[in-house]
Amino acid sequence: LAALETRFLLQVDDFRRRARRKALASAIRAWHSQAALASEAARMARLKKVFACWRLVAKEQVLLQRYLRECSAENFKGLPPSHTSVRPEDLERLYRQMAEHRWDAVDVLSP
Repeated sequence: LAALETRFLLQVDDFRRRARRKALASAIRAWHSQAALASEAARMARLKKVFACWRLVAKEQVLLQRYLRECSAENFKGLPPSHTSVRPEDLERLYRQMAEHRWDAVDVLSP
């Protein structure tokens, strides 16, 4: 009877250990899955910021090239400076957007 009781207690202890181990493994898998999702979300946010900044820089280059081309054409013709299609407000708006992305990117890129 004592051997049967000891055997039963050992089985109960073994069952508890297995259940605890399974619960722990399940929690670790869930944590790992959530960590991977969070990491991917952070990576996508960084990429979104990088592409937005790249787009703004490309837009800046187009505006600056257009401005330079128009100013050069007027100078070669010997004309006094007149209004170009690129207004200072265009560049100011663009630089404001670039600054906003730059400060937003600090939050995203900081660990």
